[in-house]
Amino acid sequence: MLRNFFKIAFRNMKKSKGYTLINVLGLAVGLAVSMLIAFWINDEITYDQTFSNYSRIAQLKTTQVFNEKISTHTAVSIPMASELRNKYASDFKEVSLGSWNFGHVLASGDKKINIQGMAAEAPLPRILSLKMLQGSRDVLDDPSSILINRSLATT
Repeated sequence: MLRNFFKIAFRNMKKSKGYTLINVLGLAVGLAVSMLIAFWINDEITYDQTFSNYSRIAQLKTTQVFNEKISTHTAVSIPMASELRNKYASDFKEVSLGSWNFGHVLASGDKKINIQGMAAEAPLPRILSLKMLQGSRDVLDDPSSILINRSLATT
């Protein structure tokens, strides 16, 4: 029975090649678009759930128009943090500014290590609920302190 069904199907496909091509292309495009939409929805729903309170973490971005080109960046002006703390304190429990990653040289005795890192304000470890192996999440309250990960600590 199944063999007969395929015989008839292939016979009809050979007989009307134009309709077959339209149907197969339509099916392929439909499946491709459906899969792209599903991947996009999945990406939006599962975006960065690394941190325990991910639903309460937001990142500000700036959209600029320069030479008739629109671009969006994660850079914001420094006064933005105090505005958020003062005018929108009911909306934000904590606010932390951070810099871009850039190179640093850490030295201990005669040993020097080049690393990539960023400067951040004190609330960042609390906002991100970082798991501390040693010390407390308030480590950045002291401006002369640093926060390093396990792999750097063992280097």
